[in-house]
Amino acid sequence: MLQDVIVKDRQTTDTEKRQEMSIGKKSDSIVAVLNTYIEAKKAVRELQKAGFDMKKLSILGRDYAWVIFSLEEVAVVRGLSVVGAVLYSIGIPKDSILKYETSLKSNKFLVIAYGTTAEIDWARDILQGTEWARAEVHRGETSQIETRVA
Repeated sequence: MLQDVIVKDRQTTDTEKRQEMSIGKKSDSIVAVLNTYIEAKKAVRELQKAGFDMKKLSILGRDYAWVIFSLEEVAVVRGLSVVGAVLYSIGIPKDSILKYETSLKSNKFLVIAYGTTAEIDWARDILQGTEWARAEVHRGETSQIETRVA
């Protein structure tokens, strides 16, 4: 169940929290759905090696979560789980959240990057070299879906 998702907090300074809150309000993001934790970790490693800002990344999985902002920053959104509220707070449209929650229930992992349009285009290019099952770019109210077939 999604209640099984564990959020591992890290201590942040007030300045970091303000930065993270502003990052969380960006409307552009990419969500890659990966089949295993190892694939998710490789995707993050590739983004890190390329120089992508690690503070703009999150990993979610059924028994694992690395979220860069505290749940105190997440608005409660009617009809959404805690995970759904986290996704919604970083600009993921409600209609996509159900798909991601279903992926999590199926023991898949989400690697989420968010930032400016240029940063998300860059992250998408980096993630092209990794093993993802599905990826969606969210730009404001629209979504572009890319799917790989194994």
